[in-house]
Amino acid sequence: MIKLKHIVTMLCVLGATACTENNIAYDEVVNVPEGVYLSGGSSEFSLPIETGRLTAGSHANMLSIRAWLKKDGHFQISFVGADGQPVAYGKGGDIALSNVSAKAYSLIKGGEGFSVPAEGLYQIVVNKQRKELTVIPIQFTMQGDNALTADGSNDVALSNVTYDKLTHVVTWSNADSTQQLLPGKYVFNMNDGKTLYLRDDDTVNDTLSAVFTGTAAAERTNQLNDTYQPLTNQSDVKLKFPLKGQYSVQVQYSVLTGKFTARMGGKGVEVTGLANELYMGGSNFGAWNTDKVVKMAPVGAVGNGEFWRLCYLQAGQTVEWSTSKDGANAFSSLQTMQGVTLDGSGRATVKTSGLYVVYVNLDRKLISFETPKVYAAGAALADKEEPLALNGTHLSVETTETGNLNLFATSAQNARDWTTMQFTVRNGKEVVYPGVATNEIPPLPVAKGTTVTLDMADNTADFGGTTPENLIPEGVNQLYMTGDDFGNWDWNAPEVASFENGYAGASRWFYITYLRGGTTLEFSTEKAFGKGNFAKLKTVTDYSVVNNRVVVPSDGIYVIFVALDSREIAIQPLKLSGDCGGSSVLFTANADERTMSATLAKGGRMRIYPDIPAFKKAQKFSSWKREVYVDPVSKDFLYRKNGEGEPNKDYVWKAGTKITIDFVSKKATISEP
Repeated sequence: MIKLKHIVTMLCVLGATACTENNIAYDEVVNVPEGVYLSGGSSEFSLPIETGRLTAGSHANMLSIRAWLKKDGHFQISFVGADGQPVAYGKGGDIALSNVSAKAYSLIKGGEGFSVPAEGLYQIVVNKQRKELTVIPIQFTMQGDNALTADGSNDVALSNVTYDKLTHVVTWSNADSTQQLLPGKYVFNMNDGKTLYLRDDDTVNDTLSAVFTGTAAAERTNQLNDTYQPLTNQSDVKLKFPLKGQYSVQVQYSVLTGKFTARMGGKGVEVTGLANELYMGGSNFGAWNTDKVVKMAPVGAVGNGEFWRLCYLQAGQTVEWSTSKDGANAFSSLQTMQGVTLDGSGRATVKTSGLYVVYVNLDRKLISFETPKVYAAGAALADKEEPLALNGTHLSVETTETGNLNLFATSAQNARDWTTMQFTVRNGKEVVYPGVATNEIPPLPVAKGTTVTLDMADNTADFGGTTPENLIPEGVNQLYMTGDDFGNWDWNAPEVASFENGYAGASRWFYITYLRGGTTLEFSTEKAFGKGNFAKLKTVTDYSVVNNRVVVPSDGIYVIFVALDSREIAIQPLKLSGDCGGSSVLFTANADERTMSATLAKGGRMRIYPDIPAFKKAQKFSSWKREVYVDPVSKDFLYRKNGEGEPNKDYVWKAGTKITIDFVSKKATISEP
């Protein structure tokens, strides 16, 4: 039985400095627990102690430890059984390995200790049953998919290695702490980055992955900053950084925690001075200086030379690029072409027709055709992120909630925030690319359970068409309308009309307004695209429907009446009349077709009501249930709402007063005698 407490005390008295710098974690150990230990003069463990104990990974027979070893001196492996007595093993014969970075040996009892060629961090792996040992030096290289440096190198050696003997942390750094690095995807390779296969038994190998990356699940979020973040060698998701700049890169390993971390200090800046615009032409699109030419969207900043677009490309059809729409300086290739096929004339094309992310980086002289990775997020998906399904020219996603929907793509060439490759739907139909003007993108509200389909061949969107009548309820809490003049098909716009129901209940809704002939409208039970949108019910009165949208017959002031209970929609010219002081009041249309006027014959309280022929067919829909009024103070044209008392009950209008109501602004002009 070894009582290490007394031995350690003597060592500390003889050399206090050595205890501080080298012999880490000197906890009192009365008996050495059963296990396998590393110790010796070249290590930090002069005797078998707990911190020097090898532990098992995925294979119970394969034990390992990472330790800082010095060139001078030797280390040995001690096997401790149930009796607590260490049995030292040393170097036997060499064992051949396919990995040139590592060395393997048999272990022999009482053999000479092991040495290492250079001071550094090593991983020591012991096959407990076969008594075999593998020594793996640990060095790191930053390995990029593309060039990381201006001279075209894909790797950056982290050759500056230090060890803090107080904190027991190893740090690998790039030699030049202000090194200029080019953006892209990368990993940290331990040694050559090749997986190490170590024999467990005659038929099974233990594998040690030598590729380290961040722990995020998606590439675009797998980014380092100037704070140390954890690394893993169990993920295929590569790291990315977005901008060219001066960076210092460090990987650290804590001997005490057994964890790898990394940081990337510095700040990138956007490239400047390159083209502000880039266009695509060629036989896949159309001749230069025509409407067929496609404008790409800038990424990150205008003038940095980076552009993108989702494009449906036909096999064998060519693609060209130009910084001007006339194609005066057109080009078909750049220095680096990824995923691009060049035809016999050196022009860019694809072998397989399909949807591609086209990404161009003029600064790095790169053109990339990528398999599209397109996502939706936002409140319409309960703030989760979902990939869009791809089927031919179509991308689609189904919403799970009613709310705003964000659409974006990713590229292997872009590590910036997701908003830099955002796109959206304008006017409910057209797919558009805002580029860097992401703060100008209006919200895209979509109703729950709506399948949003994007046809990328013609850049159009579909929200499922008009909602089948059997899915439109007979009563709703609110009814809305959008159109060319009512929010311009942006359901989130303040100009979207909210219908009124007065005292008519949840089934009958009406709205009074000026409409331009030929303009289009759509109704909805939700203030959103998709389910709940409709343009007709069983009975359509005095309007037409084209492409699932209401078409207004002619200029005029109309009542739009939606009777959910009787399944009728009518758009009919307004008749506005009532009573003031016992004398009838009738508003007549003016020449401008947007206003109506009436002059009061007598003074007193005034009550006015809208009327159209469709109202007469609606049962139990008396005029008082749809009363309207003009506020004499604010001059607003208003609707009497359910629960409100008589409008302007205590106000006395003067005889001879002329009231003119503008049914665009919903304001009145009041001229008293």
